Amino acid sequence: MEDFHDLEAHEVADMVEIQDLLARYTRLVDIGDTAGWLELFTDDCSYVVHGRTYEGKAGVKEMITLAAPNGVHLGASPVIRVHGASATASQSFFAILADRKTMRIGWYEDDLSKKDGRWRIASRRVTFVRSDGSLRPPI
Repeated sequence: MEDFHDLEAHEVADMVEIQDLLARYTRLVDIGDTAGWLELFTDDCSYVVHGRTYEGKAGVKEMITLAAPNGVHLGASPVIRVHGASATASQSFFAILADRKTMRIGWYEDDLSKKDGRWRIASRRVTFVRSDGSLRPPI
């Protein structure tokens, strides 16, 4: 476990920026702002979900166009570890899909990259928890 009392001010700022990035991810999906949502990713990003890997912003745009939930998407407080200009984040989520009258739960595992002073998602892997409690891993 990290001792947060030993963090430098810039490390705390990075963690706050990453928390904001992850909060914007769920909000932009919920309001259907695909263009704004895509800006949260690096150009060479990857997104792994439902046994498929989507590469680059064009691939991620294809994925969100096909699978964007119509509802509310809530992300739990993420666990973030910053390593210079890269970071990892793990975050549980809960989504209520209004168009399907269903719920989804699971977690995200992210690799993040800071370029030109801004944090972006370089890769995201989504694991869903099935109704019987078993896991549906990204691949």
